[in-house]
Amino acid sequence: MSLKGILFCAFLPLLFACGGVKKAQKSTAEEGLPVDLAEMQSRKLKSLYIDAKSAQIAGRKEEATRIYKKIIATDASCYACMYELSKLSAECRNLQEALSWSEKAKIGDPKNVFFGEQYAQSLFQSGKTEMAVEQITKLVREFKTVRELYQKAIFYSISNKNYDNAKTIANEYDAQFGYGYRTFKLYDYVFKTAKDTLALKDNYKKYSTKYKENQKVQIEYAEFLINYGFFQE
Repeated sequence: MSLKGILFCAFLPLLFACGGVKKAQKSTAEEGLPVDLAEMQSRKLKSLYIDAKSAQIAGRKEEATRIYKKIIATDASCYACMYELSKLSAECRNLQEALSWSEKAKIGDPKNVFFGEQYAQSLFQSGKTEMAVEQITKLVREFKTVRELYQKAIFYSISNKNYDNAKTIANEYDAQFGYGYRTFKLYDYVFKTAKDTLALKDNYKKYSTKYKENQKVQIEYAEFLINYGFFQE
């Protein structure tokens, strides 16, 4: 398969976010009609999108930006292009432009988790941390099986000193995925930054109880008790 074919398969889900090109009316073999203009335009735009993505991957940011904007000029509902333009703008530290593009993509397709996550990240990078926390928390509730959203929600919350929300998200992660190493580490991060020593202790105790046969875990628990002055308990 050619590079262009590989890229087409890889980015097909985002490509279909370009919803502005109308579906062509299929012509029958009996009619012998050529493919209509709408379908020709759709194929051209998809090809342009792959060209833009190829340039983006190769680091040719200006070329990629130019092609994405060219597509939008024809198809104003190519939200995937807006999403990519947001990422490119952020890479060039044009944070307000990145926010503008990500907001357009998110408004255009509010059910797309990629667009929503990019919008939250753009808010965070542009200093709108409270709005970023609100946006990423909404995504956690809507896309409950996406682990990365919980991690970002906790990070954004802690950056905004919203420790209560960080704890809530950690609890929701625990309820969704169960208590294990990743959950333990999330709680550890939240409780340490919140300086909640008692909750931190309970987390270590729960982890050592769950993995009581694991010598490494027991050593970590003992070291924690010593370091935090709980060794005599």
